[in-house]
Amino acid sequence: KEKMKKRRKNVILKYIKTINKQLYIKMIEIPEKIKTFNFVLIDPNGDGKKPLEKCWQKKIHQFNDPILINHLNKNYSYGVRGGGTSSIVINGKSYFLIIIDFDKKDFQDKIINLLPETFTTSSGSQKKCYHLWFASDNDKSFKILDENKETLCDIISEGKQLLAPNSKHASGSIYHTVKDIPFAFIPYAELQALLLPFDRSPKKSLKEKKIPFIKNINNNITDKLISGVTMKNI
Repeated sequence: KEKMKKRRKNVILKYIKTINKQLYIKMIEIPEKIKTFNFVLIDPNGDGKKPLEKCWQKKIHQFNDPILINHLNKNYSYGVRGGGTSSIVINGKSYFLIIIDFDKKDFQDKIINLLPETFTTSSGSQKKCYHLWFASDNDKSFKILDENKETLCDIISEGKQLLAPNSKHASGSIYHTVKDIPFAFIPYAELQALLLPFDRSPKKSLKEKKIPFIKNINNNITDKLISGVTMKNI
């Protein structure tokens, strides 16, 4: 009987601890400034950045979506989609959300003062890199790589997502707001003009077109005929 009582007591204590843990889990809150965007559920069992749902690019999760609320209630991380599904309205005109996600601090320090001040977040990781959130007139994502094919910065827009404030980084740090100011507009062409000169990613070489081999025809004669054709002949 004593053993049964002790076992029952341990089961009850374990249950109480589990309930207490659940009660003290704080729901992740979405900052007011980004509540108009479209959100992504992040897999709690993944690498910390992987979306939970398949075909997440086709999902719509607004801030008041019960599925998203239930996800945040469990203290699971969430992301923000770039592009047109997370549009920004400035002076009555709608623009695309485009985020510069810096990956190397030395590159960030070289570029950041050339960009307009805007809403800024950070993962809080040891890299001390920022995410700059802009409104822009194009939604094409791209990357800037160095000569070792390492990412200097990632331009996040259509088809991509970024972990949002109050989410948890894989290192244990919390994504947070660094500058809570309005979203600035930057022309897409201006952004490309500023960043693309730093891109050292290998470029695809153009392949020479081969002259087709024609069966039962002397191809040496064919080569001579083709080489003899000039713009005047055409």
